[in-house]
Amino acid sequence: MIKRLLPLAATAAAAAAAAAGAWLLSKYLAGRPRTFTYEGAIYVRHADGRFTGAGGAPVISPQLEKVEAHWARQG
Repeated sequence: MIKRLLPLAATAAAAAAAAAGAWLLSKYLAGRPRTFTYEGAIYVRHADGRFTGAGGAPVISPQLEKVEAHWARQG
């Protein structure tokens, strides 16, 4: 009986490890800044919702509204 359950237990352990790894990866990726281009310029969207230029300067109005709208369309 134990010999029959051993492969099942190993499969369950592998599935649990894969699920835990996927969860950790999603948390890591969610916290990273996302880089994208808009009208030839490179922008960064940070995890807290801020937008900055590639050099770190904050995006100011009226360009900010355009960049936010582009980000919303891109998803």
